[in-house]
Amino acid sequence: MRTLFVTYRGTASDRFDREYFVNTHLPLARAIAEPLGMLSIEAFFPTSTATNIVAASVIVLRDEQAERDLFSSPRFSELVNDLPNYTNLLPEQSLVAHLSV
Repeated sequence: MRTLFVTYRGTASDRFDREYFVNTHLPLARAIAEPLGMLSIEAFFPTSTATNIVAASVIVLRDEQAERDLFSSPRFSELVNDLPNYTNLLPEQSLVAHLSV
């Protein structure tokens, strides 16, 4: 499995529409990524301001091939183009786990 952690760093003055992110963006991500091997996606909104993370999502993919397929998908641009609809922040992505099952 591959677990990706996507964070949005910012301040209280930055725009991040949580409702849109949860109700529109994540379903779009599911529609695009599940057929490619995404197993789950979750959103988190940390209450601590120590890291400046205003939102995060955890994406679990079947394997490394599913990750490659997602990022090379012709539909991946739909996710990128949706960003301005809910935030003025740029996402940061990191691989937080690579587990062999």
